[in-house]
Amino acid sequence: MKKTALFFLSIIILLLMPASGLAKRKLVIAGTGDSQLLLRTLAKAFEKKYKKVKVDVPDSIGSSGGIRAVAEGAADLGRVAREIKEIEKKYKLNYMLFARSPVVFAVNPSVRGVDNVSRSNILKIMKGEISSWTELGGDEYKIYIVQREFGDSSRTAIGNIIPELKEMKEMVGKTFFSTPDTVAALSRYQYTLGYTSLSAIKGTDLIILKVDGIYPSAENIINDSYPYVVPLGFVWQGKLKGLKKKFINFVKSKEGKRIITEFGAVPTEK
Repeated sequence: MKKTALFFLSIIILLLMPASGLAKRKLVIAGTGDSQLLLRTLAKAFEKKYKKVKVDVPDSIGSSGGIRAVAEGAADLGRVAREIKEIEKKYKLNYMLFARSPVVFAVNPSVRGVDNVSRSNILKIMKGEISSWTELGGDEYKIYIVQREFGDSSRTAIGNIIPELKEMKEMVGKTFFSTPDTVAALSRYQYTLGYTSLSAIKGTDLIILKVDGIYPSAENIINDSYPYVVPLGFVWQGKLKGLKKKFINFVKSKEGKRIITEFGAVPTEK
């Protein structure tokens, strides 16, 4: 909530600035941290193509925050890692899926001897029934777990495949409330295990685990062998036109799809 309030305050301040300070601020894309890093990379590529354009991808305020920002006119596009909820349909926003990103189980580089985790062991780890890396073939260190809040898109994607986890509102470990904070914690603290969108950890040295022997590759996402996936999408008000349309067309272009693929996500066909 604090991040959402700060975001809206920053927008108000920007609107009060002299016109010269806003000369290149043309497109604001607010929302989830799952696609934050990916969208910032797409934005830079878009700006190189359109020199007089500025695309702002602010820090994460979550999918819900992105939807509210668009509904209230504080952002041009919202970046979301889920579809619009029934309660949010009152805003009458448009939605478009542009990619699917695997939710990966990632560990700090300090973890040795572990490259795979089974579905049953994931459940036991989250319950606290498995607490040492030795039980997974690693060294004798405690497993420190980086959790996401109930309702988070990555946690929901896992719960859809492991039903027992779906109803568990309290699991062992420390809870983080944004994707960037989750990735930062995994990178900083030794012997940690967590889960997040693959598109959010590009450029880190985190180790991605296979699940039941299956690696979260694009091929395994496409053939449904790896089922833990979050949808990356956009929301917007009214008719898609102007700079919003131009940016989305770029995301769907050959260059845009290449960037999406580099982040381990699978772009949509259309």
